[in-house]
Amino acid sequence: MSDLVRAEFLRLVSRRVMWILLAGAVVVAALVAVSASSGTRPLDAEDHAHAQLQADEANASNVQYCKDFPEDCPDHEFVAADFLRQPLDYEPYIRGVTDGGLLFVAFGAVLAAALIGGEFRSGSISTQLTFTPRRTPLMAAKLLAATTGAVSLTAVYFTTGTVIGTISFLMVRGAGDLTATAAMPLMMLRMLLAALLVSALAAALTFVVGSTLLAVGLGLLAVVASEILSFDPYSFVSAWLWLLPMPNLMTILYTDYEYTRYDPVLMEHVPVVAMGFGQAVVYGVVLVLVTAVVGAIVFRRRDLLR
Repeated sequence: MSDLVRAEFLRLVSRRVMWILLAGAVVVAALVAVSASSGTRPLDAEDHAHAQLQADEANASNVQYCKDFPEDCPDHEFVAADFLRQPLDYEPYIRGVTDGGLLFVAFGAVLAAALIGGEFRSGSISTQLTFTPRRTPLMAAKLLAATTGAVSLTAVYFTTGTVIGTISFLMVRGAGDLTATAAMPLMMLRMLLAALLVSALAAALTFVVGSTLLAVGLGLLAVVASEILSFDPYSFVSAWLWLLPMPNLMTILYTDYEYTRYDPVLMEHVPVVAMGFGQAVVYGVVLVLVTAVVGAIVFRRRDLLR
């Protein structure tokens, strides 16, 4: 088994697409961090002057409005503070940068499916089975390698965004304001966990259907259908929301996630269901395991040696 895992990881690191995507994650994270760093800049005289100008223009507009519509004349007088931007502190800045990791969670799922599906399409998995006839260990090794490669995209994005973001913040604000709470690394860990589960599910699903396009298409269909059903206004759907993938994924990403629906009687949005983090993680693990078991059964019976 260790030889199979070693061989699959060697195949993974030898793939050009893997290095291209990793380089893309580095470039995108760096660009996002540098471009967003302007929001951390402290207020200066130019900011105050611009805010005062906006306040004067707003007050002049109010004066004209009061002349035209004296019965609706607003009694609020704008001051410069109403238009001053709020410089971002370190934690919200880094969290804003790393939010882009969601894109690479999706890319990772597609990559995991492509790594497995490409071998079915090219026939290389058939060639490998002539030397390694034990299909279940081979499948496990391929799932492990594909999932690791997919999760590494999100991890590289986080690492690059955090490092470059921290350097950019230090250059703009200095070390005195470099403070953060445990919520920031926990958010990254939640997103990495989501990347792990989604990528493993995509890879396992590809073993079930034997095609990258079909696996990605089924995944997108599940996401769209899940979102549509999640916002269904009828109450009977709410009892089954915990079975849908999107509510559970959102719960993993945001710890506690509550869906609401509009009540025409109360004329307001009321809670439909509140998902718990532990419940969502168990759901994800079970879904991956069930898909992997089905994939193993199908893979063992699929005729690949014709």
